[in-house]
Amino acid sequence: AERRAAELLAVAREEAAVSGALARVGHELISSVDASTLLDRLCQVTAEVLECDVSYSVMWRADEGSFALVAGYGEAAVAMNDARLLRLSPDIVGSAAHRFRLDGLLQGTCDEDSDLGSILSIFGVRSGIAVAIRRGRMIVGAHT
Repeated sequence: AERRAAELLAVAREEAAVSGALARVGHELISSVDASTLLDRLCQVTAEVLECDVSYSVMWRADEGSFALVAGYGEAAVAMNDARLLRLSPDIVGSAAHRFRLDGLLQGTCDEDSDLGSILSIFGVRSGIAVAIRRGRMIVGAHT
C-alpha cells in the first residue's frame, strides 16, 4: 500500500511539473506576441467566422479616461487610422453601461433610439454585438 501511494505521489508530482511547464510556455508565448497584433488577429477571425463586415476591439485608457479603438478588421486603412483617433467617454455608453457590466454583452441596431444605437452610428455600423473584455471582474474593453 505504501509503495502504491508513493507511485501515485510521484505521478502527481510529474503531472504538476508538466502542467507548470506548459503554463509557463503559454505565458511566454502570449507575452512575446504584441497585444495589438493579437487583437487585430482576433478581429479578423471574428469577422470571418461571423461573416460580418467589420470587427473592432476597444480598450479602456485610464490615463485618458476613455475607450480607444486599438484593433480592427474590415475597414480601409485610412478609415481605420481615423477611427483609432476617436475616443469614447464612459458617458457616451450611457444606460447601456449598466447592462454591459451585468451581462458582459450588448447587441442592437443603429436604428434604435438608444445609447447603443448612437455608438453604432458613430462607427457606421448598422447592427452589432459587443462582448466585454475583462481583467478579473473589471471590464477593460470590448470586442465587437
